[in-house]
Amino acid sequence: MTTFTVTIPTIETERLILRAPLENDIDALESFYATERSHLVGGPLDRPNCWRLISGNFGHWLMRGYGMWHLHHKADDRMIGACGFIFREGW
Repeated sequence: MTTFTVTIPTIETERLILRAPLENDIDALESFYATERSHLVGGPLDRPNCWRLISGNFGHWLMRGYGMWHLHHKADDRMIGACGFIFREGW
């Protein structure tokens, strides 16, 4: 069995935490991707496609060594967005 490890740095500011995409972010993503605003970033998406987005973003870190962070408001750990760098195959 092959084991892979990936280190995704966590970055903290006074108000934000930028951290790895995690499966438990799915509720926040599902809520956002159900809105009309999501069409600007590939939406709308249903819950299974939100899961694919999370796993794809995590996999990008593994395959390329960089990727997207999920942004969380430090005061309440509420996910408020994502940022980072991606270069997917075919782009």
